[in-house]
Amino acid sequence: MRSPQFAIYHPMDDDFRRMAVLMRQYSDWPLGLADAAVVATAERLKTVEVATVDRRHFEHIKPVHVSHFMLYPQSAR
Repeated sequence: MRSPQFAIYHPMDDDFRRMAVLMRQYSDWPLGLADAAVVATAERLKTVEVATVDRRHFEHIKPVHVSHFMLYPQSAR
């Protein structure tokens, strides 16, 4: 993250529709409601950076606005 501050955004009506699409699209994982909400909201805000302690889903999701998310904290690979 470029700033020590975090912003919290709540899903909007269109985000809930996108969440349902994402959960169907990635149903073989399965992608849960919370992760789908983060993806849908990040897409709406056109943000690339996502903070998460659970990278499993975010490493494989293809957002509509960028090729991939920049996940934080960064992996120690």
